[in-house]
Amino acid sequence: MPFHQRTVEPARLRRPEAAGAAGAPLFRSLEQVSSHALVRLLAQLADLSRCAGDIFGELEGQAATLGRRTAALHRRLDALHAAAARLDHRRVKIQ
Repeated sequence: MPFHQRTVEPARLRRPEAAGAAGAPLFRSLEQVSSHALVRLLAQLADLSRCAGDIFGELEGQAATLGRRTAALHRRLDALHAAAARLDHRRVKIQ
């Protein structure tokens, strides 16, 4: 059963704090609204790509570890095969 190592959630999506007096409009034009939305979207994509990079880096490390363990097991099996090939059933006496 896999355990959660990281949680990916939307962040920084709320509207900005009002810089002016209470009741002042947050945006003066539709262009400001679009720019703000695009900036927030780009920030989300940057966070997502950073998280994906971490995940793929971790996967690469696990794959390298598995490769090393598999190579060690392969060497042990080759040594066992060579030792078994050296045995001669005619020369070994069974009591």
